[in-house]
Amino acid sequence: MTSGPPPLISVVLPVHNQAAHIGAILASYHEVLAQLGQPYEIVLSVNGSSDDSVAVCEKLAQTYPEIRVVADARAGWGLAVKNGLLAARGDLLCYTNCARTSAADLGQVLARGLDRPNAVIKATYNNASKTANLKVTSGAPPPPPATTTTPPATPPTAPPTAPPTGPAA
Repeated sequence: MTSGPPPLISVVLPVHNQAAHIGAILASYHEVLAQLGQPYEIVLSVNGSSDDSVAVCEKLAQTYPEIRVVADARAGWGLAVKNGLLAARGDLLCYTNCARTSAADLGQVLARGLDRPNAVIKATYNNASKTANLKVTSGAPPPPPATTTTPPATPPTAPPTAPPTGPAA
């Protein structure tokens, strides 16, 4: 049996005023992603930064061919996620907050995703215990129930009535 190419992993990282430390984060993410043995891309979605984040990210994209940069002058984490996902080319899509997701946690989440096609995996971080937790929903959501068209019920018919008997008036 011939299998197709391995799935491409897309990791979307919203970036807002992180010029000072995005390089170290990407180095650790790159190391973990390379260990997965799968093709991958990292989409840096720079949003509304007032520092040198765009320039730093573009320089990193020259260093790592797996990195692509999308930039929007408007700020907003949700907007950055949306822009990054729209630019992503992968079969397995992931977005994360690099301030809360360590490289090791990212690797664990992606390994789970590769093992469970069509699964939704949510990573959460518990500040009190300083631990990452994964919640896996197996498989794709169930399909909607089938709909059938039932012809309208025909109203019951009254039994035939017999003609009146007896003398006519």
